[in-house]
Amino acid sequence: MEELNSVRNIAEIVAKRMGFEIFDLKSYKRGRKIFINITIDNMKDYVSIKDCEAFSKELGPLLDVETTLRNYILEVSSPGLDRPLRELKDFKRFTGRLAKIKFVGKDGKNRVVVGRISACDEENKTFSLNVDGNIQTYNFSGIKSANLEIEF
Repeated sequence: MEELNSVRNIAEIVAKRMGFEIFDLKSYKRGRKIFINITIDNMKDYVSIKDCEAFSKELGPLLDVETTLRNYILEVSSPGLDRPLRELKDFKRFTGRLAKIKFVGKDGKNRVVVGRISACDEENKTFSLNVDGNIQTYNFSGIKSANLEIEF
């Protein structure tokens, strides 16, 4: 959808003004309705339901005025407690937190490891996990997926 770039630009302006970042932006069509799903992130804290509501209230009227979108539904959410870790900066940000990493091992087989993020080396593109008291270092390039684990 060509309007998606306009939506992203407007959303990024609103997010910056409110102290958020756009974590993800997707759209899909169901029948005659267009669904715009925006995931916001707060680099200093978690995103609450009230944050999502406030962002939606700020963004919705701007989309109505600044775009030609009609018959759309705006969905605003947070990355969640089990948020994906997409970039090395995410590993750095969440040092000390428990994470589940899926990767391809040196033997070519799929592996899963759960451990506490203990370090991140952005220059060498590696991160370390404390797995049962053992520090293990991994290359970021080998990751298939990574998420924080929910801890109670």
